[in-house]
Amino acid sequence: MQSWEEKEYYKQQGIKIGLEKGISQGISQGISQGKLISLAETILEQLITYGDVDEELKNIIKTEEDISILKSWCKLSMTVCSIDEFKTKMNKSS
Repeated sequence: MQSWEEKEYYKQQGIKIGLEKGISQGISQGISQGKLISLAETILEQLITYGDVDEELKNIIKTEEDISILKSWCKLSMTVCSIDEFKTKMNKSS
């Protein structure tokens, strides 16, 4: 049978391991979110060079959570000549 000290030690070790895993997961999620935000901002900055970006399009871009779609839209935003062209082609690419 384990002593109280041993039980407390294992409890503290479990808490320590749990905290380390939680921090690691939090950092990973933060990095992923940062990438999504950065791509969305890059797309919007490029589109603004063509004119005003309506709120609906801004919202679609800002809420997209698939990084591959955002990467595709980022490339697309740099090859189109207008926001309308971007809208038309983004719907076909996603």
